[in-house]
Amino acid sequence: MKVLQITLLVTIFSLMGTLNSLSQNKQKRTPEDMAKQQTSWMKDELKLSTEQETKVYNINLEAMKNMRAAMEKH
Repeated sequence: MKVLQITLLVTIFSLMGTLNSLSQNKQKRTPEDMAKQQTSWMKDELKLSTEQETKVYNINLEAMKNMRAAMEKH
């Protein structure tokens, strides 16, 4: 349970950083690209297993899609 909490906190902070870089970077990247990059970083930093990496990628992908939709809405 604690690992999940830590993972979620890292994801939230990482998403904030991604959002900041997106607002500064006019080049559009796909949510898939952003999720891959974020997951790769998390895999290295958190020493995720293959199973965890797959789950984290799916979470990151959904978050990036939601973030992109929110940015386009505003």
